[in-house]
Amino acid sequence: MAEIFDQHLHNVTVHFERAEEYPAGQGPLKTYIIEAHDLNGNAPSLGRVNDVLGNIQERFLFQVEPTDDPTLAILKKEDVRYFLDFLNPRFWVVHTTANIKPSEEYLDELVRGSWNLDYAWLPTQVLEHLRKGRRFLGFNVDFDQTLFLSEGAPDELQEQAAVFKSRYWGTRGEKLYEFLSQKTALSSVLCLSAVKYSLSDLPCSAYIQNELNAQGRIKATGNSIALHLGAVTHLVNLYSEMIETLEKELGLAFIHGEEGDELHGYPLTLRFSQPVPDFLGLVKEILSCRDPVRFWGVASHEERDFVRAEVVDLHSASRLRLDFTPNHVVVYLFRGSCGNSVARLLRIIQEHLDPTVYFELERPTVFDQCKEA
Repeated sequence: MAEIFDQHLHNVTVHFERAEEYPAGQGPLKTYIIEAHDLNGNAPSLGRVNDVLGNIQERFLFQVEPTDDPTLAILKKEDVRYFLDFLNPRFWVVHTTANIKPSEEYLDELVRGSWNLDYAWLPTQVLEHLRKGRRFLGFNVDFDQTLFLSEGAPDELQEQAAVFKSRYWGTRGEKLYEFLSQKTALSSVLCLSAVKYSLSDLPCSAYIQNELNAQGRIKATGNSIALHLGAVTHLVNLYSEMIETLEKELGLAFIHGEEGDELHGYPLTLRFSQPVPDFLGLVKEILSCRDPVRFWGVASHEERDFVRAEVVDLHSASRLRLDFTPNHVVVYLFRGSCGNSVARLLRIIQEHLDPTVYFELERPTVFDQCKEA
């Protein structure tokens, strides 16, 4: 696999923003991180991975071809070919050189149609962390508050809803992003959705340019598959630590001990920098079953500025409890539920309500390292 992609990188030079214009197989190398889980929230066993692959073949009409490597398979649909690496059974790595439109269409159909698969959901703070120490070549910002407006919201609320979308690719990306970050008026709308950076190995004359987005997709061009795969491995390890930290720290359960049952885990509070302008709009949208949140929930207790809801994640069948107020959301993640549900909720709140919201755990974790870097 590495030899195929190394040859592709040497033979193809593309501009990311024009990727869809290139003939089939001539676009940038694209790598996706896919989160996989069983009903108990754990990583599927190798046997269960093979069952999932069988389901992919039967339900989504992919051809599935095994390889000599038991943790590597080839998926084909029409003229799109994917290399699926499940060395880490919880976080799969999918590579393709196919054109971006059909490759993402088929992959999206697969992920959205499978209860046991999901994308990665990278907070804006983690995207910023991942570009640190690398040559920063640009960024995307995507923020839109209209998602959490109630139907028929007053004109005043609709006028106040902020929308900020911008892209800059170029060598002055570092200075421009720092300039925007220092503007207090922009901090409430500056939500990173992608970063572009380069890595190089000067003694070997090797380099790679990666464009990483918030769902864990990396588009790559350059001449070194080793540098690209190194960046992918770093991302997988970081995201794996993030999700496993959420599940280990937050997972609520009574554990039997020497002195009786003890409650393990604790609620997570997502604090807003200012009160939500349309509180009921936020609650209704998060519990609506709709994309992008995909939570189904029923309110078990309601007051003027407080709603408690019992929630099921339609993507993973995970069970959560959410407490809503105009100033924060408290997340109760039960033992055996999927931490990716919490990551998705945070990312969507950042994109559509408040980019400054972040994980606040009781002890120092990987999330603090990313925020402080």
